[in-house]
Amino acid sequence: MAYMRGKYYTYENFNGSFWMFGLGFVPPDIVDDFVVMRYAKLVEEGKIKKTEKRAIRNCEGNIGCDALRKKYGKETIIEQAERITKRKK
Repeated sequence: MAYMRGKYYTYENFNGSFWMFGLGFVPPDIVDDFVVMRYAKLVEEGKIKKTEKRAIRNCEGNIGCDALRKKYGKETIIEQAERITKRKK
């Protein structure tokens, strides 16, 4: 799985670790720790919904955003591709 946000990019390596630009490979449990700590801070600040919607807007075409797209009833990248493919047949 890859995640992009502007000039920032990270992806999950074949062994489950993540490459984070500037940090190299980071084990998935460490990445998860970062994510959970940041999520807790956003919850505390009441910014979850705003942040999720911004991520959807800014990460269009990023398969890592599909879970958020599903949460808000939007088509996933795979669903969009399937719809377009069916339309072309």
